[in-house]
Amino acid sequence: MQTRSATLHLLPAELQDIGYDFEQFSPCVLRWSDNLVIGGRRIAYRVDLDGEAPPEGAVVQLSSSDPSLISAPESVAIEGRGRYAVFQVVSTPVSITSSVPLQASYRERTIERPLTLVRPPVQYTIQEIRPEGATYVTPVGMNESGQVLIEGENNQYYLWQNGVYTRQHFPAPDGLRARIVDFNDRGQFVGVLREIIHDRGFAVWEDGVRHD
Repeated sequence: MQTRSATLHLLPAELQDIGYDFEQFSPCVLRWSDNLVIGGRRIAYRVDLDGEAPPEGAVVQLSSSDPSLISAPESVAIEGRGRYAVFQVVSTPVSITSSVPLQASYRERTIERPLTLVRPPVQYTIQEIRPEGATYVTPVGMNESGQVLIEGENNQYYLWQNGVYTRQHFPAPDGLRARIVDFNDRGQFVGVLREIIHDRGFAVWEDGVRHD
């Protein structure tokens, strides 16, 4: 009886991927699929092997194509028998969208992934515009000078700018009332002359004077 023997050779694990650490969600990440993040933040990244690291561990070399925009550590260590490691990259605020490739190298393989930095979203403040005593107001529009025209109860109009309200008067023929629809920086207001629910004509007001 013959006995045969064979030797099983296990190939060492290779580098599989580099990308976001999904388990450490960051609010600065806008879209995972596009590697799109807000500049000026720290981002949790990770490198993955396609198998277990050797008992003594593995060291993955890291690099950024533009360290002035994306700063990454020179390397990251994966513990023995581990499959991945997490590291932090630091980004710089940007005024325009910028793409910076990150590279990870282990053994004979190098993987590159782009990281796209964008400006932070614009922060807006809310300013309530309503004259004292008014129950409700309806915005008409805003001109190039930042003046806002609003309509209140009883066909009353106010021009608002920097917290100051100025009452506006738009005289109309007997039996009609003015409904302003637009205005400009030159103090001209355009609107319709309305009888109950029917429009009877158009007019332009300037300095309180109606021009039919």
